Amino acid sequence: MSGAAPRASLGEQYRGFRERRKAGRPVDFEALLRRFHGALLRPGDVAVDLGAFKGTHTLPMAAAVRGEGGAVHAFEANPEMCAGLRARFAAPELSHVTLHEVAVGLEEGEADYVIALDSPGYSGLREREYDQPDMRTRVIRVRTARLDSVLGGLGRLAYIKADLEGGEFDALRGADALIGRTRPAISFEFGARSYRGYDVDPGEVFGWFAARGYVLFDIVGNLLGVRERFIRSDAIPGLWDYLAVPEERGEWRRLARAQAQLPT
Repeated sequence: MSGAAPRASLGEQYRGFRERRKAGRPVDFEALLRRFHGALLRPGDVAVDLGAFKGTHTLPMAAAVRGEGGAVHAFEANPEMCAGLRARFAAPELSHVTLHEVAVGLEEGEADYVIALDSPGYSGLREREYDQPDMRTRVIRVRTARLDSVLGGLGRLAYIKADLEGGEFDALRGADALIGRTRPAISFEFGARSYRGYDVDPGEVFGWFAARGYVLFDIVGNLLGVRERFIRSDAIPGLWDYLAVPEERGEWRRLARAQAQLPT
């Protein structure tokens, strides 16, 4: 008999990621995510970056969709990060990128926003568990909005990337109508150290996607087709990035599975 050898279990794979990190050879999960949306997006597509931070993903997304009708909507709540993004997006070749200085979630109005001063990438609407116990923080007030309100008139959308330090599920639920209407591919960060601050139940997350006809994968291409397997993936330390693909988009499912080929 011929054919590819079966993949290792989730536990074995994720343990390997932890060992690589300890050995100083971590898997570049950001590169894996860029590979996914780089293969998915086409000129003229519309994409959304929730948690744009320094533009690590906004910029390659903008390059991928550049063309007639192409657009990227970048959302960032940290005013200091927005100042840097605003300067970068002023370039003529990025005229199709719109920066929204707002925290997306379930509520409209204003809310406290916790800036992690020593690691700004960990900033969010709620305080999360930090890698360092002595993290210095500062609380500011920011505008909040539902994505359905901000982009309610959007007629098409190919991709949403969500990295909000625990607030991803609230942001996606606040985009329920938009997601139902446009059926984008979605990538989202999901780790207990961040989502616990939002009282998120992993089983509820799986059920929300399943009820909307989405199939879940981890960032390295493992199909998480049943609730128990998604919960198992979340419970094992090793990775924190996931993909959600409309079940009717076979070509996007193939892209998700192709993530199994790790960068060297």
